[in-house]
Amino acid sequence: MQARYLMPLIVGLAIAAGDIVQVHVNQLRQKTVRLLLAAGYGGAAVLQLTAFVANEHRYAVGLHGSWLPPWDSRWSPDGGLMLWFIVASAASVALAAAAAVLIRPRVPCPPS
Repeated sequence: MQARYLMPLIVGLAIAAGDIVQVHVNQLRQKTVRLLLAAGYGGAAVLQLTAFVANEHRYAVGLHGSWLPPWDSRWSPDGGLMLWFIVASAASVALAAAAAVLIRPRVPCPPS
């Protein structure tokens, strides 16, 4: 399978899922919708970091190398692997933080 075949399917499924949720959002409780969004954000955070580590592993040490971070590998992007690992980790933490904000209970603001 190649990405050019799977990408339209994946994008189409995401768009269809969003449309279904939007149509039926009035039937769902707000807490349920927030939990679904938080699960999506949390899943995206894990998926993004996993994809980065798998990609850097493949290019740095090949298919059968060690899964420990190869800081002194033959291949590294501009700025070094550590910089981009920190950037990818920070992006995943930001997505996870957005999920945590969605889960916490909302406190109504007092009228002013």
